[in-house]
Amino acid sequence: MADLQEMFREATDRVAPGHGALDRQHRRQRQRRRRERGLVFGLTAALVAAFFAVIVATRSSTPSAPADHGTSAPVVTSQPVLEEVDPVTGATGTPLIREVAPEQVDVSPDGSHIVFVRSRAGHDQLFLANSDGTEISALTAANDVGCGCGVHEPDWAPDGTTIAFRGADLAGNQDIYVVDVGTGAVERITTAPTYEGSPDWSPDGTTIAFTRGDGDHPSVWLIGAGEDSRAVRLSEGSAPAWSPDGQTIAFTRAAGTGDGSDIWTIATDGSSAEELTDRNEFDSTPAWLPDGTQIAFTAFRPGDDTPTAIAAVDLRTRQVYQLASGLSEPAWTPEGSLLAIRT
Repeated sequence: MADLQEMFREATDRVAPGHGALDRQHRRQRQRRRRERGLVFGLTAALVAAFFAVIVATRSSTPSAPADHGTSAPVVTSQPVLEEVDPVTGATGTPLIREVAPEQVDVSPDGSHIVFVRSRAGHDQLFLANSDGTEISALTAANDVGCGCGVHEPDWAPDGTTIAFRGADLAGNQDIYVVDVGTGAVERITTAPTYEGSPDWSPDGTTIAFTRGDGDHPSVWLIGAGEDSRAVRLSEGSAPAWSPDGQTIAFTRAAGTGDGSDIWTIATDGSSAEELTDRNEFDSTPAWLPDGTQIAFTAFRPGDDTPTAIAAVDLRTRQVYQLASGLSEPAWTPEGSLLAIRT
């Protein structure tokens, strides 16, 4: 504001206004300064009130479970849809489910149900549907409210009784939780102060792989599904996905050049790390074909007219090929059908 006033004075000096005009200018300046001070005071008061409201909400929260109430998150206006994709031709059929969040869904081990994320009362929560997209029902936050940070990244346990997910409490802690499909009861699995997400069950149901840290160097960790289990670091990377035989984990790792990301695999003992894609693109969210021969993933190429696509790598030949454009977040059904989200 001082700069603007100085510019104004310089301009008025150059045109040399008369005494009466100068007085009018001074009066207008004083009036403008009073309006500006009022505006600044109003904005400052609003910011202070918002700050203390956040402090009160944070101190009153209990971070033992995903929050069932909180400040509403902005409602997403777009309505992504879940579609079934022919894994051979890339053709898509009639949308299965509308108004899904643009993140991976998961199919129950028996193929009868789909779990996905949808915004409910301004909060992301888990929903269930039949495999054909019918009979949608809420699994979390039955009272129609939830944390604005939400519930994300569901992954079905092999026995079909529970679903792991990333949840947030009102204090902003992001951890791994498990919800009982039958009762809706929620159990917290991790409690570290860092971000923890992208859970994925081992095929035998004894271990959960997950991502810890959401900065420049996230890493893949393993933790037992039982009580008092200790997490073990496996590798740098994120978004882990177990192979069907339980011997290997696929994951996303930032490219060595710092531009893009690639799909890697690693043995569950931490050995035999291998880069599968190296294409100067952003490859992420790997998903294993049930027979273990291919890994589908999201491919993102900034600048393209259709930047997102589903691609796959054949583990027998290491050939990478595109399956379908305009889709992301691949997920396989037990029968080998491919599901993906169109945004």
